[in-house]
Amino acid sequence: MELFEDPLFQTFAERAAMTATRGGAEWGECRLTAQRVSEGDRDSWHEEWTRTAATVEGWADTSARAGHPVSAREAYLRACTYHRIAYYPLFGEPVDPRLVASSGRSTACFESFGALCRPALQPQEIPYEDTTLPGCFCPADDTGTRRPLLIAVNGYDSALPETYWSHAVPALRRGYHCLLVDGPGQGRALIEQGLRLRPDWENVLTPVVDHALTLPGVDPERIAVMGWSLGGYLAPRGVAGEPRVAALVADPGQWDQLDALRDALPLPTELRDRLAEG
Repeated sequence: MELFEDPLFQTFAERAAMTATRGGAEWGECRLTAQRVSEGDRDSWHEEWTRTAATVEGWADTSARAGHPVSAREAYLRACTYHRIAYYPLFGEPVDPRLVASSGRSTACFESFGALCRPALQPQEIPYEDTTLPGCFCPADDTGTRRPLLIAVNGYDSALPETYWSHAVPALRRGYHCLLVDGPGQGRALIEQGLRLRPDWENVLTPVVDHALTLPGVDPERIAVMGWSLGGYLAPRGVAGEPRVAALVADPGQWDQLDALRDALPLPTELRDRLAEG
């Protein structure tokens, strides 16, 4: 499934394509978009993925106006993915305004998708310190019956809509409610609010659990937390300080990141040697 020689662009393209397994993308749309991108050119990348996203979003709007909610819902979810993928090479400071715009379009498409789900997804603003964190409650049903809840903990460069694919879909299929959150350093919390990543996730997870207990149909005795990617570190750290959580999944469990970071980062030789010495 090689689409690019550039390893970073290839990784970004795979992030889009993998969501096809649960409706977040179409392989043909990803392949045709990749063919238009100039290798290694981040401006070309953003332009072409945004072009695809706008096309698919237009299909969604047309379907919605024509009274075809299923077609609209499916297209909004794919457009959400493509808008998100469009901004990946733009991360950095000063913040590129195209990144903010693409994040906003991705969020808007996800909310349009969620409004057409049955039951509808419910956007949340989760109280956190002196601000709020973006969230989304994905109910397994709308009967008010108490059910277990899965709280999704995101990764380093992910955003809330991607965890719908990775966490919410499998949770809903198994009768769990699911709460998605952009924590500090993730998704909209980083891009729109400027909240930086922090290691002490116990100070993030506790207000999320507080909020979760106010949601309809959540069984307070059956709250699980699942972290993926960097969330495999953040989730265990958070749960260690949160006794109300009954179960934890770390995907993957990250016991020690030092060796991986030392090998992956372009560190000066002197610093690399010092890290190797411990």
